[in-house]
Amino acid sequence: MVKPSEKEIINFRKYLRKQGFVTHLCDDSFYLYYKYGYVCVSIEYTKKGDFKGVRSFLSIGWENNRCSRFQFPNYYDLGSVRKLDRGYVEGCITKSTNVMVAISDMFEKIGKIVG
Repeated sequence: MVKPSEKEIINFRKYLRKQGFVTHLCDDSFYLYYKYGYVCVSIEYTKKGDFKGVRSFLSIGWENNRCSRFQFPNYYDLGSVRKLDRGYVEGCITKSTNVMVAISDMFEKIGKIVG
């Protein structure tokens, strides 16, 4: 594996921001928020500070929806790659979007039944 340069890492961060991801306290953890959760993409490093890879997970949760009053704190590992792979990020976004659409459809059906 070829270690990416600092410029490549900076460009990858810019790419994530253009996709709608935001950061909080850590510059290398990026979050894309949905109505019922978020997808997180993290750039990981070794203890020596060398680039290790990119990992992503999907968090699903809701608590104040009219159909549900509980929180659903589940994290679904979307896997990892050993390079700065934009296709991997796009795949994670697609999977997460599909999950959010399915949840929205489910709530809509529940609303029609109980409404």
